Amino acid sequence: MQDQCNSVMTAYKLVTVDALYWGFGSKLENALLAGERALFLESHRNCFAWIDEWFGLSMEVMRKLEYQSDSSLNQLIMGPRWKGKGAEDKALADPMSKIVSQLRLSLIESDSQGLLSGCIVLLEANAEQTELLNRACFGRPIVNADKDKQWFQLSMEEAFYLCFALKCVKIVCNDKWLKNDEEFWSYVTPKRANFPNLCIAYSHLRMKNWVVRSGSQFGVDFVAYRHHPSLVHSEYAVLVLSGEDENTNGRLRVWSDFQCTLRLCGSVAKSLLVLYIDKNGNGAVFPSCLENYSVKERMITRWNPEQSRENGTK
Repeated sequence: MQDQCNSVMTAYKLVTVDALYWGFGSKLENALLAGERALFLESHRNCFAWIDEWFGLSMEVMRKLEYQSDSSLNQLIMGPRWKGKGAEDKALADPMSKIVSQLRLSLIESDSQGLLSGCIVLLEANAEQTELLNRACFGRPIVNADKDKQWFQLSMEEAFYLCFALKCVKIVCNDKWLKNDEEFWSYVTPKRANFPNLCIAYSHLRMKNWVVRSGSQFGVDFVAYRHHPSLVHSEYAVLVLSGEDENTNGRLRVWSDFQCTLRLCGSVAKSLLVLYIDKNGNGAVFPSCLENYSVKERMITRWNPEQSRENGTK
């Protein structure tokens, strides 16, 4: 058979497993190696069975099929990754806009007040509001012994969105003195230099019914979910930049920053979304800044040379 073929390719795969556990290490190694062998055999059988599908095709057709395969794979990876069967149906039956609307009405009826404490806001909630806050993903519950009331810890962006955009929470200080929107803005801005940009970005995503959570564990400002995190994985890792502030967060200044961030996002199956806050020549003076700022969305992905071949390239 080999004499009748122009070329023969042989592939060798070496798999080593070291389980340094006394007593059951050898059994664990044998089990893992058996699994790897079964995986390779199944993959090789499929590859051999697929020969008829591509044998004899021209290179142009092969490139076209390769591009289609890459596109479908990217859609599968970068699309919504629902958690479990029926999660998408649950999300469609209970849209986030409806949950936030119910929460807003409940907070307005109870005249809810958030207690300003340092760089966080504490919000007291009853049983109904606790359920709605959890479903809408606002704040983080604080464990306490009182079963009838629950306290939630809100970030400054969450508190300002509930206070200014939804107008359903009032902010008070420790001395029970009520702060209006302008006083709250003046209190937070000196404590967090990038707060105006983060606040604009958070409100921009929330108004589009995205669930926005902190992205510090991924090295970004926010992560965005299509619905509740219990139903779907986050789709976007969000960075907030502003050219007029000379990139105060110090990221994406050189190409190595782009490469590291994109590799990190790819390893956790997220797309990198950069929100550029354009101040249009306005400062951080409330409330004119919120009316004059604009947000530009930019998706950043790694360049794939296989998808950028010219027709004449072999």
